[in-house]
Amino acid sequence: MGELFNGFLAVFTLSNLGAIFLGIAIGIILGAIPGIGASAALAIFLPLTLSMPVESAILFLIAIYAAAEYGGSISAIIINAPGTGAAAATILDGYPMAQKGQPGKALGTSLVSSVSGGTISAIILATLAPPLALFGLKFGPSEMFALALCGIAIIASLTSDNVIKGWISAMLGLLLATVGIDPFVGFGRYTFDMPSLMSGISEIPVMIGLFALAEGFRMLENIKTNGDEAGFKGIEPGEGITFKEFLQLKFTILRSGIIGSIIGAVPGVGASVASFIAYDVAKRSSKTPGEFGKGHIEGVSAPEAANNALVGGALVPALSLGIPGSASVAILMGALIMHGLTPGPFLLRDSPNLVYLIFGGYFVGNFVLLLLGLLGIKAVLQFLKIPVNILAPLIIAVTFLGAYLYGNSYSDMVVMFIFGVVGWIFKKVNIPVVPLVIALILGDMVERNLLSALLISNGDPLVFVTRPISAILLIAAVLTFVLSMKKKQGKTLKNA
Repeated sequence: MGELFNGFLAVFTLSNLGAIFLGIAIGIILGAIPGIGASAALAIFLPLTLSMPVESAILFLIAIYAAAEYGGSISAIIINAPGTGAAAATILDGYPMAQKGQPGKALGTSLVSSVSGGTISAIILATLAPPLALFGLKFGPSEMFALALCGIAIIASLTSDNVIKGWISAMLGLLLATVGIDPFVGFGRYTFDMPSLMSGISEIPVMIGLFALAEGFRMLENIKTNGDEAGFKGIEPGEGITFKEFLQLKFTILRSGIIGSIIGAVPGVGASVASFIAYDVAKRSSKTPGEFGKGHIEGVSAPEAANNALVGGALVPALSLGIPGSASVAILMGALIMHGLTPGPFLLRDSPNLVYLIFGGYFVGNFVLLLLGLLGIKAVLQFLKIPVNILAPLIIAVTFLGAYLYGNSYSDMVVMFIFGVVGWIFKKVNIPVVPLVIALILGDMVERNLLSALLISNGDPLVFVTRPISAILLIAAVLTFVLSMKKKQGKTLKNA
């Protein structure tokens, strides 16, 4: 405990606090831009840390990482465009809240939930790092396949009143995930000899198109129908989440923070899975599950607490075992290596002061995020006062900019435009787009781990049911599908 306390004290130097404040500010801004995300933000600023002391450099990058995960919710709530993949879950209730005239409450809920989830994760990181890392290592290819399949089943079954349409969307996402070079054979699939498709269809341009560009199209359509009044309702200056509402969310935040921390400790899973699992658990635990998807405050709180808690969870295997829990953490590990340190079991033995400084810096960083986030909300609410006939073209322009910035490629802009049209059509026929996005994100994880598990077991499919964790996850996926179909059948009989 003495070393942990000293780690906290070491945070409060001018250089370390300055690094945290600067990293949080940069992370919020870049995270809110669709197409950037935490990994890109870290990659942009990684070279700049070479001239910084190792302590300040690591705290700076961790601050960017955590703040970018929160920043993704800003664009998700305001313009229906997730700045990060994890923020796709926040759209489900965050954007409807904004449309109902409660953008301040949605943004405030996202902020306090992110800070609370991150704080929970920081405590777990400091106290339970080794056990969590060992749990994460229990996930082999069969468990990873089952986890991804379970995530897709949950989202396909719960994001629409029509389960069949949800599964159609998910199957389309899995089909799109097969575009590109086969990971095992090396042949191109559905590329039509187009070099831009050899690496597959990137999920970021797809998300920007399905969510933001499609929303821009709908805004333009509404202007034509209803005039300039279409769009956001008036905003009261002091509107936001109340302390009473925050207290009512305490169990949702605690539960989601734990979920995010645990899933973060599983290398390669990602924040999207944590966010949607937390959302599903919150919906099942809620007294008013029917309100989810319509602007429910718990539907904003759960995914935001989970995806920020995942930051601390993802640091667990990196610091304890030298295994990156995500692409963003891999960049953080690269920063340690650049400064002559080796992430893993020997880091705690050889540089305990640095490790405990990371724990303390991550904890303090969450409160800096709260401070700067509150200032940011006021600025964002001013943005909403822009007339919708100006806002709609602005959103469309930002989508094209975001798609280009993602890969510096015009082909990404074309993909984004195509899926913008697809998203607009899906809205017309009431097909949910979230299952498509999640299936596209997890499709590669499904395929690679399915084939890896079969190769390891010499083609024996029983490998998925003889390992306890994968068997439990597969049973959960099947039960989710069966129960959702029974629920749909019950509604059909009731309406008959």
